[in-house]
Amino acid sequence: MQPDVGHEVLWVIRDCLSGEILLAKTLLSSRNEDLAALLLEVKNTLDVKIDGVISDGQQSIRKAVEVALTGIAHGLCHFHYLKEAAKVIYEAPSSPPRKI
Repeated sequence: MQPDVGHEVLWVIRDCLSGEILLAKTLLSSRNEDLAALLLEVKNTLDVKIDGVISDGQQSIRKAVEVALTGIAHGLCHFHYLKEAAKVIYEAPSSPPRKI
């Protein structure tokens, strides 16, 4: 969710395999510069190998990963991936079945 102006949003970075939370901080924005700083904090302060990133695909997150974790694979979580795939079907015009 996009934060409302003046309201903090909790950002959580966790290890997907272990489920361990690596960093949790509140931010007043979701600008890619702010998110890149969070990713760099994890990368530079924790002894964790980062093989990939999974997110909802928000543009600011995509840009933050590109800046902070250059060359690291970035994919959509299954829910958001399938939601995007289904959008084409959902938005397709409906027409009555044709008789053959």
